Amino acid sequence: MTIVKWDPYKTMKQVQDSIDSLFKTSIVKSRLNTEEELAASEWAPDVDIFEDDEKIVIKADLPEVDEKDFNVMFDNSILIIKGTREFKPETSIENYRRIERPYGTFLRKFAVPSNVDTNAIKAEFSEGIVRISLPKTKK
Repeated sequence: MTIVKWDPYKTMKQVQDSIDSLFKTSIVKSRLNTEEELAASEWAPDVDIFEDDEKIVIKADLPEVDEKDFNVMFDNSILIIKGTREFKPETSIENYRRIERPYGTFLRKFAVPSNVDTNAIKAEFSEGIVRISLPKTKK
């Protein structure tokens, strides 16, 4: 039997990650998603959102997702990022020791404020990141 030294900081980090995951997958999603959508989506890409005087920018991480495998849509004041990331094994599945990254369908929805010019929304995809620019209306 091997003796393993207990690391309280590692345990605290694991608890924090579990709580973050709970909020990420249930409370945050439930504001804009229906139960059917939640059941259908298997993961949600991480995002950064920032704004300045001229625009709001949403950057979503979509590593190993082909541009043809996702859509960015705007519907009824909601911006939607929806798609699929397939698991493509690089070796026999029996050789994998751990698979932590999520695969399957994903979905993120964002309420768009009324001060956004919805006709000028643009999305660009490069190096696994979709960058969505939401220009603000001129005052």
